[in-house]
Amino acid sequence: MATTRPAVYSRVLLRAALALFLAAPGASAQQVVAARATGRGAAPMASPPAAVSVGVRAPAYEARQVVRGVDTTTMSGHPIPVPRARAGLRTSSIAIDGRLDDAAWRGVEPVSNFTQTDPDEGQPASQRTEVRFLFDHDALYVGARMFDSEGARGVRAQLTRRDAQFDSDYFSIVLDGFHDHQSRAFFTVNPSGSRQDQIGAGNSCCDSGWDPIWESAAVVDSAGWSAELRIPLSQLRFSRDSMQTWGLQIWRYIQRRQEYDMWSFWKKTEVGGAARFGHLEGVQIAKQPRHLEVLPYAVARAKAVAVTEG
Repeated sequence: MATTRPAVYSRVLLRAALALFLAAPGASAQQVVAARATGRGAAPMASPPAAVSVGVRAPAYEARQVVRGVDTTTMSGHPIPVPRARAGLRTSSIAIDGRLDDAAWRGVEPVSNFTQTDPDEGQPASQRTEVRFLFDHDALYVGARMFDSEGARGVRAQLTRRDAQFDSDYFSIVLDGFHDHQSRAFFTVNPSGSRQDQIGAGNSCCDSGWDPIWESAAVVDSAGWSAELRIPLSQLRFSRDSMQTWGLQIWRYIQRRQEYDMWSFWKKTEVGGAARFGHLEGVQIAKQPRHLEVLPYAVARAKAVAVTEG
């Protein structure tokens, strides 16, 4: 047995090196497909992995097809229709103020077909939601309008620290940049402008210690509430393809009804997750962004001092 150990160790090290290479930011879609088809290599992550598991066979990569004009994916031989959203190119300025009144949003087709998972599973959402996507060479922009039949009175808002639990309405998007049905980046905002961000990979979910740099704003008005997000591409991980297709899920929570609405729907009795996400199409990446952002900040401290008279 002692004579076979060097060969075994060599194979393990080779697999580990290949896994680390494929997990690096900017791995091409072809590399990811090849790795998944053979079971060699770890799933690409939105951040470098702390450890690499070798010798574990990964699930086969999805097979894409079109059935009656609807984009579908095949996992384990089962075709599942998924909805599609399309991002437009930003051609004019956007002020991230939550108001959605910039001209750039007007020519973008929104997604608006949401389905309840609670309280009335499978029924259309009780309130209309419209979500639009734009991009430029630096960032992805998300504009969301959450209509409410009760106007501002129906909106539940709460100001919290970053990544704290919300006891309020909220809007959330989840991105699978590699479209490998493994990676997930969560961006969530509530009507007060409080934010959450998390990351997950494979069966691991979710790490709220991930703090990417991004912008958001929200406004409550007579129609309900609205939000705008700007997510720098440098904070995301995706393939080297010039034309991107990302996995996408969108959630809305209406606190007064305890209602969860989802865009790409699956039943509670079905296996969900990134393999059931819809598609975000149309994002074009001319060159890979530098994975570096600078966020200036200031720290101040106040101290109360008792003053003795005289």
